[in-house]
Amino acid sequence: MDIDDDDSRLNHGYTVYQSSDQIVYDAETAVSQYVYMANAIGQRIEELDIGLNKSSMRSVKWKRSLNQLLDMARQKTVIAVCGATGSGKSSLINAVLDLPLVPTDGGQACTSVITEISWHEDTSFFAEVVFLSEEEWLHELAPLLDDLKDTGEPGNTHKDLRALWDKLRAVYPHLKGCNDLKNITSVPDFIRSNAATHSVLGTNPVVQNSDKALFMQDVRRYIGSAQQSYLAPAATLDNATHPCELWPLIKVVKIRCNSSVLSLGSVLVDIPGTGDTNRARASMASKYMKDCSHIWIVMDITRAVNDSNAEDLMNEAFRIQLFMGAIGDQHQTDALRTDIKVLEMQVSDLVGQKRVLCSQRRSEYVIGVLKHNFRQQLKELNEVLAKSVHSYVTENDTSDGAKAGGEMMRKQWQSKPEPGSASGTVGITGKLKEPLHILAREKSQQLRERISQSMGRKSRAAAVKAAQCAEQISDDFAASMHWLTYRGTLRRHGSWRQDLNAMFAIPFMRRIAAHWSNVFSHLFLDLQSEANAIIEKTLTEFEESAPPLLKDLAHAQAEQCRKEVQCALDDIIDAIHDVIDTEQKEASRYLALHIQEVLKPGYEEAAPLSGPGSTTRRKSIFHDWVVKLKDSAFEGGADVLLRRLDELSDAVKDTLEEEFNNLSEKVEVTLSLVWDRPGNDALELKARETARATTAEILEQIKHWSRAAK
Repeated sequence: MDIDDDDSRLNHGYTVYQSSDQIVYDAETAVSQYVYMANAIGQRIEELDIGLNKSSMRSVKWKRSLNQLLDMARQKTVIAVCGATGSGKSSLINAVLDLPLVPTDGGQACTSVITEISWHEDTSFFAEVVFLSEEEWLHELAPLLDDLKDTGEPGNTHKDLRALWDKLRAVYPHLKGCNDLKNITSVPDFIRSNAATHSVLGTNPVVQNSDKALFMQDVRRYIGSAQQSYLAPAATLDNATHPCELWPLIKVVKIRCNSSVLSLGSVLVDIPGTGDTNRARASMASKYMKDCSHIWIVMDITRAVNDSNAEDLMNEAFRIQLFMGAIGDQHQTDALRTDIKVLEMQVSDLVGQKRVLCSQRRSEYVIGVLKHNFRQQLKELNEVLAKSVHSYVTENDTSDGAKAGGEMMRKQWQSKPEPGSASGTVGITGKLKEPLHILAREKSQQLRERISQSMGRKSRAAAVKAAQCAEQISDDFAASMHWLTYRGTLRRHGSWRQDLNAMFAIPFMRRIAAHWSNVFSHLFLDLQSEANAIIEKTLTEFEESAPPLLKDLAHAQAEQCRKEVQCALDDIIDAIHDVIDTEQKEASRYLALHIQEVLKPGYEEAAPLSGPGSTTRRKSIFHDWVVKLKDSAFEGGADVLLRRLDELSDAVKDTLEEEFNNLSEKVEVTLSLVWDRPGNDALELKARETARATTAEILEQIKHWSRAAK
C-alpha cells in the first residue's frame, strides 16, 4: 500500500492516501482524519492573517466556518439508557464502555442517581458530583415527611412508602419511626441540624484518579446505593455499620473517561428507575430524555409483564412524549423506529441468536447513517472552507489592469456602514440582507397564519375531547393504587410515581399529534428556492459588472458562491427544524404544567384529609374539582399551546434572520477575492505557498474519503 507517510512536509496530522482503495473506512478514523484536515486549514489561516488586513471579514468568516465544521464533527450524541430497576442498565453500559465504571450487583438495583458518562483525552478518570441545593432537598423532604408521619411503623406500611422510608433512613439512619418524625416541627431546622448531610448540599465535589479501582471505590459512595434494608429499629443501628448515604441528595454525577467508544462524541446517561420523588432530579431526567439523540430501553423480558417500573416506562404518556418529539418530519418518524432500542436480556439460545441478528441489523443501519453524515461533513469542508482558502492563495494576477478593475469592483460591492439603508450597510452584504430578512418575515407570518387557522380549530376540539375524558382518567387513576400512594400523589400536585397531569393531557395530545405533523410539513420546501433566487439575482449583477480582465475570476467566484449557498441553505433548513422540534418536544410538558396549576386547589384540598372514611372523601373531593375545572383547564391549555406556537413563529424569524446574516457575509467573502488580492511580500508569499499546497492536498484527500465512505 503506497501511502505517503512524510507528514512533516506540510506539518499536518492527517494521512495522505493516493487513492480511495487504500482507505479502510471506520467511523473513528474518518472523524479523526476530518478533524486533522480542518485543523491543518485553520493553521494555514492563522499564518495568512498577516495578509488579510484588506478584508477582516474574510478572516472572521473563515474562522467561524472552521469552528462550525469542527463543532459538527464533535457533535455529541446523547443516549439515554432507561429501564426497570435491576434490569441490567449498568451492566449494559459497562459492556459498551469495556470498563466497569458503573456499579452492578447481580441484577439488583445499584445505580441510584443520574449518571452521565462522556469522553475526555486524559487517561485519568474524572467525576463531578452535583448535589441538590438546600432548597431542592427541602422541596422533596417536606412532603416525604408528611407522607410518613401517620403511616405506622416502616415495616408495616405499603411498598411505595417503604421506599420512602429507605431513602429517608439512608440519609438519616438515626431516625426511629413515625413518632420521631412527628417531633420534627421545622423541616429547614431539621436539615440544618445534620451537619454531615447539610454540608454537602449545593456543592459540586470532584473525584479524579488515574487508578481505575481507586476511582471506582471513591465514586461508588455517590452513585451506588447499599441495597440494605433500613426497616430494623433505628436503636439497633449505629453510624459505623450504617453510615449515612449520599445518593438521595445528588442531582447528577458526570463521569469523564477515555473509553474509545465515546471518543466520537457519544454520551451515555444512566437514568435509574422511574417515579423519582425529587423534582430537581426528575426535571433533569426529563431534560436528558428531551435532549437525547437516542433512547435505549433495557428490559428483562421475563419480568416485564409484572414489573411496575417497566409499565411506567412503556406507558402511553411516555410513548406520546416520544412521538411528539419525532413527528416534525417523516425522516425523524422513521428514525425513531430504529433509534428506540428495546434490549431484551434473556439466556435462551433462540433469543441470543435474535439479539445477534438485531445487533447486526442495527450496526448496518448505524454505519450507513455515519457514512452519510461523514460525506455531508466532507462536502461542507470542501465547499465552505478548503476551496475558499485555496482560491484566495492561488490567485496571482497582479497586473495594473486587474488591480484597477478590482478597485472599481471594491467601490461598487464591498460593504460599508450606511445608516440610511434598511440593513445598515451597502454592498453585497447589505444588498442580500434586506430581501432575505423580508423573506424571513414572510415565512414567519405564513407559519403564524397556518397555526392560527389550522391548529386553533384542532386545539379547541382537542380541549373538548380531553375534558370529556378527564373524570374517567381521574377515577381510574385513584382506583389503580394504594390510598397512601394516591394521597402522596395529590400532595405532590399530581406528579409522583406517575404523572396524573400528563395522563390528563394524553387525549388532548393524541387528538392533535397527527395534525401537528401536517402543519409543519412542506412549509419550508420553497424557502431554498426563494432564497436562491434572491442570491442569484445579486450574483448575476456582480458578474455582469465585472470588467473584461476580471470576467473569468468573477464567474469562478460566483460559481463557488452557488455551491457554498446550497450547503448553507441545507444547514438553515436543519436549524429551522431544530427550532420546531424543540418546541414540539416541549408541548405536552407545558400542557401538563398548565393542568397541574389549574387543578392545584383540588390537590391541596383533597390531600390533607385524614381519619375514618378519608380515602373515599379524598377521591370524591378531587373528582368534584376535576368536574368543576376540567373545561377551563383544557380550554386554557389550548390557549397556552397556541401562545407557545405563536412564539415559535418569532423564533423561526429570528433564526432565519441570523442565518441569513451569516450567509450574506459568506457570499461577500467569496466574491471579494475579485478585489481583495493577497500581498506579495516575502512572508506572505511563503504563507500562501504553504496554504496552497495544504489545501490542494486536502481537496484531493476529501475526494478519496468521499469515495471510501460510500
